[in-house]
Amino acid sequence: MDVKKLCKTIGIAIIISAVFGAISGWIGLSKLPIFSILLFLVTYSSAGVFSALWNEKTPYSAAYFSGVTLSVLNMMFTIFFIDVNVWTDADSTFRSLLFGAGACVLASFLTVQFRPALTKLRKNYVL
Repeated sequence: MDVKKLCKTIGIAIIISAVFGAISGWIGLSKLPIFSILLFLVTYSSAGVFSALWNEKTPYSAAYFSGVTLSVLNMMFTIFFIDVNVWTDADSTFRSLLFGAGACVLASFLTVQFRPALTKLRKNYVL
């Protein structure tokens, strides 16, 4: 697994998260639970997809590490900027790591499974 590609995957996922958050704010998505779920899915699934595309030899371990890294960065941001100590509650820490890594690995799995079909479709219909 290439660490440079892993860092690139995490950076792209964070940028996609920021762009999605800005667009959602401009649109006026005011329901916080819906926004949180959509932001979670966009961020972690994009990390899983890029992990599978850029780490062809080890897509699942790259997706796992990117999911755990994004979860830890999220928790550290919450601790230092929002001043909520999330590491005192073991259940929420475990849930955050589990859902983050699971979403990334699931997106990576779907990318690996559908990649041949997408490549064939792109070859046949794109100039």
